[in-house]
Amino acid sequence: MSHHAIISLGSNSADKELKLNQALELLGVTIVKSSGAYDDPIDNTPWRPYLNIVAEIETNLDHDTLRSRFKAIELKLGRDRRQDVVAIDIDIVIFDGTVMRPTDYERPYFQTGVKLLRKYIT
Repeated sequence: MSHHAIISLGSNSADKELKLNQALELLGVTIVKSSGAYDDPIDNTPWRPYLNIVAEIETNLDHDTLRSRFKAIELKLGRDRRQDVVAIDIDIVIFDGTVMRPTDYERPYFQTGVKLLRKYIT
């Protein structure tokens, strides 16, 4: 069964562009559209700025399996939740039309990505 999702990727590490590209290569899904990389529109914390991507994807994996895969990619690329520096963060914000992460959905960085997603096709 094919599933449709909108995901968010972000990094605020020194090599954030590299981390985003590595994550995209490891996702193992079909990327239908991508916003392209963009800076977080709000820079109000000491560990910013983030570089973000919002992508529309298709996959045969169910939500829980997909989420587990994304968390494994985060670990592989150096994610350490005890640090303010985020090597990579990958979240499933919308899955099969259902908003899974309402707080992230409302955040300016995600809404900016959704607007860009409507403009660009990869």
